[in-house]
Amino acid sequence: MVRKAALFAAKAHEGAVRKGSNIPYITHPMETAVIVSMMTDDKEVIAAALLHDVIEDAGVSEDELREQFGDRVAWLVAKESEDKSRTWEERKATTIKKLETAGRDSKILALGDKLSNLRCTARDYMHIGDKVWERFHQKDPQMQCWYYTGVLKQLEDLANFPAYQEYTLLCDFVFGTENKINNFKKGLNMGKISKKMRKVAMILATAGAIWLASPFTAAADEQKTGPGVELEQGAEEETAAETGGQEELQLEQEELQVDQLPDLETVCQAFMAGSGWSEEYGDNFECVRAGDYLTALKATLQGQPEGMSGTLTYQVNVSGLGWQPWAENMAETGNTEGGAALEAVKMELTGELKENYDIYYMVYQNGTWTDWAVNGIPAGQEGVGLRADGIRMSVTKKGQAPPAEPEKLPGPILPAGVDPSRPMVALTFDDGPKVSVTNRILNSLEACGGRATFFMVGTNINKGTSPTIQRMVSLNCEVANHTDSHKYLSKIGAGGIVSQVQAVNQKLQNVCGVEPKLVRPPGGYYDKASLNVLGTLGMPAIMWSIDTRDWQHKNPSRTISSVLDHVRDGDIILMHDIYGTTADAAEVIIPELVKRGYQLVTVSELGAYRGGIAGGQVYSRFYR
Repeated sequence: MVRKAALFAAKAHEGAVRKGSNIPYITHPMETAVIVSMMTDDKEVIAAALLHDVIEDAGVSEDELREQFGDRVAWLVAKESEDKSRTWEERKATTIKKLETAGRDSKILALGDKLSNLRCTARDYMHIGDKVWERFHQKDPQMQCWYYTGVLKQLEDLANFPAYQEYTLLCDFVFGTENKINNFKKGLNMGKISKKMRKVAMILATAGAIWLASPFTAAADEQKTGPGVELEQGAEEETAAETGGQEELQLEQEELQVDQLPDLETVCQAFMAGSGWSEEYGDNFECVRAGDYLTALKATLQGQPEGMSGTLTYQVNVSGLGWQPWAENMAETGNTEGGAALEAVKMELTGELKENYDIYYMVYQNGTWTDWAVNGIPAGQEGVGLRADGIRMSVTKKGQAPPAEPEKLPGPILPAGVDPSRPMVALTFDDGPKVSVTNRILNSLEACGGRATFFMVGTNINKGTSPTIQRMVSLNCEVANHTDSHKYLSKIGAGGIVSQVQAVNQKLQNVCGVEPKLVRPPGGYYDKASLNVLGTLGMPAIMWSIDTRDWQHKNPSRTISSVLDHVRDGDIILMHDIYGTTADAAEVIIPELVKRGYQLVTVSELGAYRGGIAGGQVYSRFYR
């Protein structure tokens, strides 16, 4: 599929060039695909990256894409496309707004696209400064800054990816002061350049931005050398030789000053959901307790030199509640009531501390310690249902090596009866139960040793359906919540959501002794407010990756093909156990999936093996 998409995109963009150059336009979607492939191995998402501009810029229709590459690729490309009939401000505002509720795949695609564009802008900005904006329809750099930083904010849940960190750095570079670019150039010419600017230089050189023949000429000279030419070996040596011993002496003096700084230590306390505040943990000690997780945090520094300005600041992301306000000097942040877990942490130094020291931190998540994060980069993944079970932090002198990392601890206890090395999918059925239909599906599951998740509407939970519900539980299927009367969560307010969800939970508790842990929003409609309410209830919103649309066409063959032609490991498949035609399809789908080697598991089982599930979050698939 990826090769086909590359050829299709090359043909669609044939003859087109990048703004202000004669560089073939196809280099942009190719670069976008490379960036995306560093964040996911999903071939459909990578194909969408290659094709992301063919609707917007090449006149290809969504229907044509759907015919050539399937529903999902066409949908992803359409989501990434702008309506060129609208003004620049309208288009960009719409893009930022769409990203607010976009799924992870769409955000990955957007990050690849925007980062590729920003690399190009940064390259040209390095050559000609603010004149670069003359090439754009929107020539106001403040508006460009509003757009790129607005996108950055909406993509915060991808902050653990190097691509996001690169995007952040390039935003800072491009939308900084004119002084910044002058200092950058001077630094390259003199062999002296800040750590941040070294990173910019490395990024742009790797992306084909620095050309040996004429490093700071206008982009019109690009055709002489072309993008992708790397700095020749020895170029840096040559520059260093020109500066002579004076440069070396200065560096030695700077190193001496660093060595004279005192060593500092961190101190932290974590609020554990099961046991309250921990004792104080010192520098680079593991604040973790078996079987428990973090909900709040306090931290500070010890040994700060008298007269040195600055402090340690920290921020936590709470499941279902998002990023909390910054705190400092052992002030509490997070929550000590309700049990909502911390998912990610950021830490930064301020003032002179920031100039002289680096703050490192990691969290224990999904059975292992994350890599070190440093100076404001998030540690941990927010928004994917992974709680932080511990934290570790340390402070070092600026430029020194990171602290030693801890040994990896054993992973979490996972549900029995599932082989994590084999592919698995979660079949889900909405709106039931309907005795005649649901029992046929249960018969097929039982015959094949499979399980499914049933999202039930409260009005269908009664004496007549109780034996069927009890049978679900006896077969290790999962009973789940689809609201009491199929009300759209985004339209009924906090009180309505609580009432609708708790009514179903109580009914199922009475019928089978099990309280549901999962909610499927009716119609797939939810918003931030409704997710926050679900977070207070400790319940996630479960969506789907394959929609059979069995309710619409009521055609068993179409339902069968929608699953068997597209299924992949980690899918959540949506059907409805109130139609006889769905039972007809399920009786074919279930044994065929088993024959193909898929394990039929519940949504909770699938989530447990693929990173966990947390209240207030949205899940539509659990790909590896």
